[in-house]
Amino acid sequence: MAFIYNIKNKVMTECLNKDVIKICEKDPLNYLVSDKLDELKSKITETNEINGADDANTGIKTPLSKMKLEDLKTLAEKIGITADGLTRDELIKIIKDSRGD
Repeated sequence: MAFIYNIKNKVMTECLNKDVIKICEKDPLNYLVSDKLDELKSKITETNEINGADDANTGIKTPLSKMKLEDLKTLAEKIGITADGLTRDELIKIIKDSRGD
């Protein structure tokens, strides 16, 4: 048995299939694998810190069109926009207008 964390979609699962575990272990760019849940959680934290530092250093920003509604609401609140009752498309338009895009 092992715990597998998909880095791309941020889903953690418990896996009993040895073949799946082997495949995931061979693909460290997409999966973190550990026999112990605590070890996996510490690996996840380290990976998130590294990825966050990389994004901050390179200035990479997720395009508004690819952001989830919750992320858009958080961004709108940082800008000072009340996001209650707005649709995703409305939020994207308002954020773009406030940025001058």
